[in-house]
Amino acid sequence: MKKRFNLATVLALMLLVCVSTYLMTRQSARWSMNQNLDYMKQIEQETARFREVRDIILDSFIGESEADMLIEGALAGMVGALGDPWSAYWDAETYARIQADDADYVGIGVGVAPESDGGSLLISEVYASSPAAEKGLRPGDEIVAVDGVTVRELGRSEAFRRIQGEEYTAVTLTVRRDGEETDHAIIRRQVTRPLVFSEIVEDDIGYIRVQKFETRVNADFEEAVKRLQQANVKGLVIDMRDNPGGNLDVMCAMLDLLLPKGRLVTIEQKDGTQEHKESFASFVDLPMVVLIDAHSYSAAEFFAACMSEYDADGQMRAKTVGEPTTGKGYAQRDITLTGGGALHLSVLRYYTPHGVSLAGVGLTPDYPVRLNDSERMSSISYFSLDRQTEKALEVLREMIGV
Repeated sequence: MKKRFNLATVLALMLLVCVSTYLMTRQSARWSMNQNLDYMKQIEQETARFREVRDIILDSFIGESEADMLIEGALAGMVGALGDPWSAYWDAETYARIQADDADYVGIGVGVAPESDGGSLLISEVYASSPAAEKGLRPGDEIVAVDGVTVRELGRSEAFRRIQGEEYTAVTLTVRRDGEETDHAIIRRQVTRPLVFSEIVEDDIGYIRVQKFETRVNADFEEAVKRLQQANVKGLVIDMRDNPGGNLDVMCAMLDLLLPKGRLVTIEQKDGTQEHKESFASFVDLPMVVLIDAHSYSAAEFFAACMSEYDADGQMRAKTVGEPTTGKGYAQRDITLTGGGALHLSVLRYYTPHGVSLAGVGLTPDYPVRLNDSERMSSISYFSLDRQTEKALEVLREMIGV
């Protein structure tokens, strides 16, 4: 026999459901409101401490102080309290300068070694087709004066500033070569700084130096590799020294060119979510050595780690030579703030193909070779024979079987 519900019973049930839903919604809203109130109280307590210290300083500090200066300092201090050397707060001026610092700039087209005797700027590289190249400047030349004022008088920072300037304006450099000094009037203009350099060394060894992982670098790198393959090189030395890292997708595209099918890098977010970057099947079948040092950061050290961990036919794809890297195992994101500044914040963790984090550990090369300060020449865009490159060539010869 079927049960029948009269209208009164149905209405009673409907009323009960409505009341229950109302009570549950009300309770949830009350809980949410209490949570928000607790959060607002916490924020009020935190900002009250900041306002108290700020007001005391502005009222009582005997030196100069401004409210904006204190706010900027507080923001920088907040990020500094994280203890992460890769995160930073950038004020509006700093952030604008960093955004403008790319491979294309206005200048004369030279790179300068980080160390000198204080009385000159040692030219470490001259960019192709640049104003400096057209005037005949060469690596090893020394800039001893800018517009008639010596570098020793100006200091390095001021000398750099005076060499820079607006497009199509002139600067006169006094350049010393082999003990003789010559004046060169150079017109500043737009310059493209090369980020990938390649050449053939010792007849059949290809050498590629990568300065940074910027947007176009993977295409330039692929072009360099194909050009060396067409020249029938027997192996590659890939130089990642003094490379500050850069774009993850650019690095993965370069690794995909060199490595067979498999995992490249694992990226982990704060909530534990992971994303895997993979390589496709085609690859460059040549013995390779990767050069690294303490200034191979982030994508540069992960590039070397991926190349050294990857197995092909039971063997590593590449050996590493040089110095242990620093261990920048986090990825940063620039988050624009109100007022024009930005947070440069570590938001992702990287893992190598074998699931290893390099954060704070770095990569130890298969063949450690350290250079002293006098042997270093940073950011050069040509092949330079030093003890690290000599070892790389030796190791590559062994891999080739010559």
